[in-house]
Amino acid sequence: MSRIWIASLSLVIAASACGKKSGKTDEPAPGGAPAPGGSAAATPTPPAPAPDAAAPAAPPAIEDKAIDVPFMVETKKVKVKARVPVAWVRRDPLPTWDPPDARSLPMWHRSYEITATCDGGCTPAELANKPASYLEAIKAHHIKPKMSGDPAKDEITVAPVTELEHGDLPQGGKFALLRVEKPVGSKDDYPDLFVGNCITRRPDDGFMVVTRVTAAPADEKTWWPVLVEACKATTIDAATPASP
Repeated sequence: MSRIWIASLSLVIAASACGKKSGKTDEPAPGGAPAPGGSAAATPTPPAPAPDAAAPAAPPAIEDKAIDVPFMVETKKVKVKARVPVAWVRRDPLPTWDPPDARSLPMWHRSYEITATCDGGCTPAELANKPASYLEAIKAHHIKPKMSGDPAKDEITVAPVTELEHGDLPQGGKFALLRVEKPVGSKDDYPDLFVGNCITRRPDDGFMVVTRVTAAPADEKTWWPVLVEACKATTIDAATPASP
């Protein structure tokens, strides 16, 4: 459509440039015929169509990736299959991805990260109930974030936290989705976010893989559903042995 508009505009400019100036105005004869000795009346040019509206931004999307996630002991890693937001930038060497416009976003914004716990040294028995207790600990942390540094203030500061969904993951483990709001009267150093934690664990593994995603309230209908899908999609492929 933009090409048609440009072409129409070019015709208008060309018609104006080629017109001859004259002290006498030719008037058409009755019936629309040209006046004797004159030229045909110019056909009115229809208004040029408006330019196309700006194309909508590409919708949020995720893509499949094979990732080596380091344990706290850097000589050992776990291979996972994950779904990562398209065009996001990895913050090497951490397995954390930021949107390309992260610097222009508020302090608390959308994010994606994967971590591995226990360094592979935990026993299956030790990890049997770990996903559930880990998620409860995260929820408790958000309810009482204790971020101000003032013990008296932190003791009474309680953030409204709503559990939106929780459940089991196909490969093993659990997930929980939270809506974390600022405590009443708090400052910007408290988060106002959607938070998702997906803890993947196979029954015989001595470790867990935690995928964490966040999104701002403005992302509720756009990025948040996509990041939830990415959170739940992480699966463990294999753990590499520690280097000698």
